[in-house]
Amino acid sequence: TPSFDKFIGTVKAGGMAFIDSTLVDGTTDRTDIKCFYIPATQLAKDMGAPTLANMILLGAIVKETGCVSAEHLEEGLRHAVPARHADLIDLNIQALELGKNYTQA
Repeated sequence: TPSFDKFIGTVKAGGMAFIDSTLVDGTTDRTDIKCFYIPATQLAKDMGAPTLANMILLGAIVKETGCVSAEHLEEGLRHAVPARHADLIDLNIQALELGKNYTQA
């Protein structure tokens, strides 16, 4: 919440903010930006992978911005994850999909 309070004002008008609502209490009253409140930490815990909240948020960012294709993101993930952790690739992809498919209530 302190970081949210400190930095939400720095988002440029017309921009987007992706907020882990598990960690941040409250919302912003700004109407000039689009905010996405995603309980990423709780979703990650629910899937048994509490360290993948960032991947859930990344999935939401990709969905909303189109900044990278799902294919390129998966390719990059496969390239970046060391062979000794290859067993985590599918779990990371599941987290990305969870973020892409999350809809705010």
